[in-house]
Amino acid sequence: KCMDEHSCLVCIGSNTPDRLDRLARARRALRCMAGRLRLSDICESEAVGIGVRSPFCNQLVAFSDARPADVLCRLLKEAERLVGRHPADKARGIVAIDIDLLRCGDTWLKPDDMHRDYMRKLVATLPD
Repeated sequence: KCMDEHSCLVCIGSNTPDRLDRLARARRALRCMAGRLRLSDICESEAVGIGVRSPFCNQLVAFSDARPADVLCRLLKEAERLVGRHPADKARGIVAIDIDLLRCGDTWLKPDDMHRDYMRKLVATLPD
């Protein structure tokens, strides 16, 4: 880990029939972007949000990176597009892939997400 790198935590999720494959593709994209990854277990959770009905598979991914949060968020949105996310899908309840930056260094970008039961379960399985 370089001196200017910080810890990042990302949650990946999908509710499509091929969701495990989508998570694998997201992990490959993250590996290309960030190198070494630390992975939690994968867990299924009920959908949160309007119009989304199918259950999700979720996984936490931790890595070190020197880029700022805004740059990482742009790269993650591009990774979502490459893994098959389409803007019109969410209105139909389809989330082919969701790749959210939860923490970048000491800054929590989505602190409320960490209170969800499935997130606490995933954090407990994340290797040091």
